[in-house]
Amino acid sequence: MKKFVLYLFTLITFLSLTILLSDYSGQVTILWKSWRIETSLSVSIAIIILFIIVNLILVRFTNYIKNRNKELNFIKKERQIEKGLNAISSGFSEIYKGDLNTARKELEKAEAVLGSHEVVRLMEKQIKKYTENE
Repeated sequence: MKKFVLYLFTLITFLSLTILLSDYSGQVTILWKSWRIETSLSVSIAIIILFIIVNLILVRFTNYIKNRNKELNFIKKERQIEKGLNAISSGFSEIYKGDLNTARKELEKAEAVLGSHEVVRLMEKQIKKYTENE
């Protein structure tokens, strides 16, 4: 309901200003250095509104680009974590199969992606445990 009332208020204000400008159109003169620009008030208001709209579009576009970069970085980070977790799961399955060499390779992959995460340390302990038993 608030949006509808705001829309009506904006519409009424805009129409009132349009009617006022059509009845009493004034002249605007801009003097700058050796330049002199003469135009009507309604044209100058239209130029200002156009300038504001272009600026709003540029601001939204830059915000979209910033947010898109954040999303892409987040997706890239998630893919890296997924690679690390896949290496962990492959490593644990290789440990329980008894193939410790492949498990060590998977551990190195996981360490490269996840660093010293707790799961990586757990896998390392499991490899040591099975190495001692052999």
